[in-house]
Amino acid sequence: MSWIKGWAAILVATAVTAPLAFAAGEGEQAAEASDAAAVMAMDFEGREQEASARAAGVGSFSEAPMLAARVASGDLPALEERLPNDPAVVFPVHSIGTYGGELRRIDIGGQDQMLNHEPLTRWSRNFVDVLPNLVDNWEFNDDGTVLTYHYKPGVRWSDGTPHTVDDFLFYWHDIVLSDDIGRAPESFMRFGGDLMQLTKIDNHTLQFNFAAPNPLFNRFMNRGFYHSARFNVPAHYMKQFHPAYTDGADGNDLLDRMNEPYKFTDMPQLSAWISVDYQPDKVLVWERNPYYWKVDPDGKQLPYIDRLITTEIPPDQPEIRLLKIINGEVDLALRPWFGSVDDIPVVIENADKAGYTVYRYSVGTVASGGLVIPKYAHADPKVRELMHNRKFRQALSHAINRDRILQVIFKGFGTPRQFALPGIGPQFQSAEGKAFIDEWHNSYIEHDTDLAMRLLDEAGVVDKDGDGWRDYPDGSELDILVDAAITTAPTAELIEQDWEAVGLKISMNVVAGELWRQRSLNAEPMISLRGGGASSGLVVAEAHWVPTQYTAWALAPQVGLWYATGGEQGFDPGGTFLEELYELYQTAITTMDEDERNRLALEAARLHVTEGPIQISMIDSIPAASTARKDVRNIQEFALVGSWHLNFPGIISPEQFYIEK
Repeated sequence: MSWIKGWAAILVATAVTAPLAFAAGEGEQAAEASDAAAVMAMDFEGREQEASARAAGVGSFSEAPMLAARVASGDLPALEERLPNDPAVVFPVHSIGTYGGELRRIDIGGQDQMLNHEPLTRWSRNFVDVLPNLVDNWEFNDDGTVLTYHYKPGVRWSDGTPHTVDDFLFYWHDIVLSDDIGRAPESFMRFGGDLMQLTKIDNHTLQFNFAAPNPLFNRFMNRGFYHSARFNVPAHYMKQFHPAYTDGADGNDLLDRMNEPYKFTDMPQLSAWISVDYQPDKVLVWERNPYYWKVDPDGKQLPYIDRLITTEIPPDQPEIRLLKIINGEVDLALRPWFGSVDDIPVVIENADKAGYTVYRYSVGTVASGGLVIPKYAHADPKVRELMHNRKFRQALSHAINRDRILQVIFKGFGTPRQFALPGIGPQFQSAEGKAFIDEWHNSYIEHDTDLAMRLLDEAGVVDKDGDGWRDYPDGSELDILVDAAITTAPTAELIEQDWEAVGLKISMNVVAGELWRQRSLNAEPMISLRGGGASSGLVVAEAHWVPTQYTAWALAPQVGLWYATGGEQGFDPGGTFLEELYELYQTAITTMDEDERNRLALEAARLHVTEGPIQISMIDSIPAASTARKDVRNIQEFALVGSWHLNFPGIISPEQFYIEK
């Protein structure tokens, strides 16, 4: 297993200078790895155009045998009636596929949605470009305040109903703006202080009007399933669950379908596979969508694979997931599924016997080994004041023994690093930017107990009553309540020991799933600890470093709610570094000049050092190990597993995976 040590060493060595790099292993069980930099440089837009040009010469289209049989029986219209006149074309990673077969999968908490996801615009498979998807093309006006989308005509929902701009308009007018539903809009839909305005030009043309330039709108629009998939709902189906259209309808039913559509097998979908059987916490069966609107360059309707059978395994049962993998009971496990890096050698050792290939993807996160999130909007003013005290946060960070966490919890896989963005953003490509990202990654991470205690003294957090524990600056008892997500329990125990070693009394509350989420949203703990965080800059999971969203994992969710609702709800950050951070970020993303945008983005990032640490992380660059049965083809060798906003594995086009006969 010498290659595993080599992999870890390369990950550590490249963690700062090349956050997206990954290392190839040795031996037949390892997938042949592409050079990450070469993949990032690939012209994916050109590849798309080449595939489309090839498909344009195809005289007719073809379909899977299981669908041809349904057409012959009269159960389905002919393929020509189900496809658009100009279907979207997907270029295969390696080769044109063959039809048939099924794949057994495992899932953790609804992550299957990442496999079946069709946003209006999409990321390219090299994670760089924004490409058309359900939208054929678009154009901005000169000042970036008006954007026009041209939908692909002829696309149909899985029940045969045409997909039109009315579906997005239903989301906007009947969900976001509805008094009955009232879902908060995404932050990028409120620019210049006002909500965007929509105009329907025709069934396939939609115009967006913004109060300020919104040049990055397309990048926001193609983020993960929990955002972009919810913008585009089947209005004709949803109206039966909306009080404005159906007497006695319950808006909660509508939101349930909007949030987790795979649970409702009668709900029309646009994805390559549609859910046909859902047994809660047990199994989910997906079958090919007969109205799927994408083909390969030879005109073959996608997907190639007939069926996906997913077994749901709870997050707290990693040993069951591991056993299924190494016993050869799982054909495709591309999301991170293992419970510990201890599992990686076991997965490698059993690859040949179980008949799978191991893909060593980059986790791609900025805090994969855990993230400490101070609750800046806590209801208690004393807690808020403490969390806003920079020296207090620096003391928390310096008190943590990251090397111990690295060795004890992560077995040496990864590298100690402060919460920071990856160095791939354009704002970090100048000499100044490269120097700063290195400074940010290494800020306040030295384990120094004496320094931590000195900083606490300077912050006024001292033991005033002589009981051995530090108190609030006003002398009242300080007991720091920390909510730790259940997956972080081992790390949380070590952090608790480190903080108590500098005189801080800690109440560590290990919390599972939905309860952790709700308590985080309500700022009930003083500090939240989660398993990791992932962001790539201005649009991909930006809420990890800027308070833009009311999301449990985000930086200051209550502040994000304040901005999302125009100050009607949430916590006002006025006069704090959070306000300055948000305003710099907003100015950057509304700036049409790219150089000025990069300068402002760098200035915003600097606040994480000059006012930092704003969030605290321990270990980064922890590897991911994904597996696929050896006969599954067209799986890309390089991929970023995180952020969830990138929607992996949907981003690498699972519809073009096939099983080699």
